[in-house]
Amino acid sequence: MKLTIEIPDWAQERHIYIMAGMELLACLPYQGKLQVKTVRCNNCGWCCENPPKGAVPQGPDGACIYLETIGTAKECSLGLARPWHCCWPDPHLTGHPEADKHCCIRYEAAE
Repeated sequence: MKLTIEIPDWAQERHIYIMAGMELLACLPYQGKLQVKTVRCNNCGWCCENPPKGAVPQGPDGACIYLETIGTAKECSLGLARPWHCCWPDPHLTGHPEADKHCCIRYEAAE
């Protein structure tokens, strides 16, 4: 599917996020190139086990208190009620120094 839209001038001074349900599909960083997700999350839970301090309620181990293990996957127990700030950031977009080592999500710049 190809989608063509014209971004209004007022929005070109902001980050733009394109969601597929609750999952980030693509983002356009302020004054950057559109980044399209090429590898989806494998639900390893690493980002929720290592959230930035104060971003979410954290247990004694530092992990988000809403992270739960279901089989081999780790998911948010809040489901569709999870906060917006948990839907779009992944370690690559937030600049986590260990992102490439732990997170499978990948993006490619659109042409």
